[in-house]
Amino acid sequence: MYNGHKNWNHWNVSLWLFNDERRYNILKQVIKNETLEESARILSHIMKGFVFANINGRLVTCTPGLDLEGNEIEAKTTPDGAPWSKTAIRAALVGVR
Repeated sequence: MYNGHKNWNHWNVSLWLFNDERRYNILKQVIKNETLEESARILSHIMKGFVFANINGRLVTCTPGLDLEGNEIEAKTTPDGAPWSKTAIRAALVGVR
C-alpha cells in the first residue's frame, strides 16, 4: 500500500492533484458540478494538456495540447512519470466532495 492507495501510480497522481495548488483549484471546479466518472474523465484530459471551456455551466473540450495561454503542451504523465490515467484520477477522487 502507498499511503492508503492501491499502487504507486494512484498515489503519485493523487499527490500531484491534491498537493499542487493550480491542479487542486482545477479539481475543485470540476468536481463541484460533475459526477465522479465525468470528473475523472475531464481531469484526465486536462492533465494531459486539453483545455476545457465553461459553456452554460458545463466544461467542454476545446483545443487539445494547449495550455490556457495557448502554449503547446503534452503532459501524459505527472512530473514524476505516473500516467494521468482516468482510473488513477478516479481512485484519487473517491470520497472527495
